[in-house]
Amino acid sequence: RSAPDVQSFLDTVKEFPPETLQLIFLSEETDRRLLTKHMPYLEAMPSGQDGAAAYVCYNRACQSPVHDPGALARLLEEATASPLRKQ
Repeated sequence: RSAPDVQSFLDTVKEFPPETLQLIFLSEETDRRLLTKHMPYLEAMPSGQDGAAAYVCYNRACQSPVHDPGALARLLEEATASPLRKQ
């Protein structure tokens, strides 16, 4: 991924332990169709048409998408601190 907005998200997630994260990148509609076969809830998530969008999911729910690294960091901090995170 070379887009600056995607790179800023990647730089943000590097600050968190890798075992606490699962990253999914959708670069084409084909990727999205294949992934939604296994994760149907992704169908309801809009793609980042105005640049990169990051979704943070934990406690069996996905948060609203964020479009900047600061908001992503706050959601990741909340998710990794959650006592229910391992469910």
